[in-house]
Amino acid sequence: MKKILVIVLLFGFWSCGEEGSPSTATQPATPVQEAPEKAPEAVEKEDRVEDKIATILDNYYQDLASETLNENTYFAPVVEEFFNSKSVPRETVGTSLKRSFETVENRKIEIDPATLRVEETAAGYRVEFDGKTAYQQTQTKETVEQSFRNQVEFNHDMKIIAYRSLGSESRRPAQTKSRSLGQQSPLEICESLAGVILPEFKSGQFTQTPRYFHPQLGAFYVGQPGAYSVPYHLPEFKKLFLHAPWFEQGMKELAEKTSVEAFPDFNCEGEMYSKLGCFLEEIDGYDGVSSLMKALQRADVGKFNEKDIQQAQSIERLIKARILDTNTDTAFYFGESGGKWYLLIVDQASFSCSA
Repeated sequence: MKKILVIVLLFGFWSCGEEGSPSTATQPATPVQEAPEKAPEAVEKEDRVEDKIATILDNYYQDLASETLNENTYFAPVVEEFFNSKSVPRETVGTSLKRSFETVENRKIEIDPATLRVEETAAGYRVEFDGKTAYQQTQTKETVEQSFRNQVEFNHDMKIIAYRSLGSESRRPAQTKSRSLGQQSPLEICESLAGVILPEFKSGQFTQTPRYFHPQLGAFYVGQPGAYSVPYHLPEFKKLFLHAPWFEQGMKELAEKTSVEAFPDFNCEGEMYSKLGCFLEEIDGYDGVSSLMKALQRADVGKFNEKDIQQAQSIERLIKARILDTNTDTAFYFGESGGKWYLLIVDQASFSCSA
C-alpha cells in the first residue's frame, strides 16, 4: 500500500512539473498574418496596363466623336456582349455605332480618368468608368448633354470583348430665358407631353391624355391580336380601350422619364434591344401605319381601302417625334397640327416579338 502511494505521488509530481505540459505551459499567440505587399514589379505592371487601357478608351471615344471609327481597331471578331445582345459580330457592332452618325453632330465624348477601375480577369481585363458626352441633334441643332457609366472588357490582345452600359442620364443645358411653345424644339415639346401622358398610361387614370387626341383626325392604335399586326383607327380616345382594355388597368412597368437619344437596335433573334430604357427621338417620313395597311391589303387579310390608307397618311405627315419604352415594348408617336401637339399613334406591335 505504501509503495502504491509513493508511485502515485511521484507520478503526480512529474506530470505537474513537466515543462511544456498542457497543465502549465502557456500556448504561444498565433502570429497575425499580414497581407504581403505587392512587389514593385507587379505595381509597375498594373500601372502600365491601366495607362494602356486609358489610352485605348481615349482613342476609341475620339474616333467615335469624330466619326472616323474603325471597329477592327478596337473590337474582337466576335463581341461576347454588346449592350443587351450576345455574340455580336464585329461588323454588326460597327454598323450599330455608325448609325448615330446620321442623327447627331458636333459630338464630344470624355471619360473621367479618376473613375477608371481596372480588374484582371481570366479572359483579360474588366474596366468601369464614368464619362460625359455632348452633341447636337442633326435636324434641330439642339444640344444634348449626357453622363454615362460604362463597363468594358478586354481580352489579352486588348480588343473589346464586352461593352455594357451601367447607366446614363440626359439633359439639356439650362436656357438663359424661357421660351414659348412655338420656340421650343419638337423634342422639348414631346418631353413635356411625355411628362403628362406617360404617368397616366402607367396609372390607368386618364384625365389629360384625351385632350391630346386630334379632334378631326383621331389617332391609331397598332396591336397584335393574332399572328400579324393590325392598325385600328380611334376617332376618340375611349375607343382605345376596345382594342387594348389593359390600358385601363395601367402599365406598372412603364417608365415616366425619357432619355433624349436614338432608339436602340431591335431584333427578335436573341436579345430584343441593344439598350434598355425609355427613349425619345425625332422622326421624319414615318409611314408605318399606311405601309402596314398596304401589306395586309396585298395579303388579303385586312379590309383596308384607299380611304383608310389616305386617312393614315394624313396622320403620318404630322408626326415629328416618338418615344419607345423597352419595358413595355410600347411606342408613342407625336405630331403637330395648327400649332397644337397631339398623341397620334400608340404602337404595341412593331417592337414586340410575340407570335
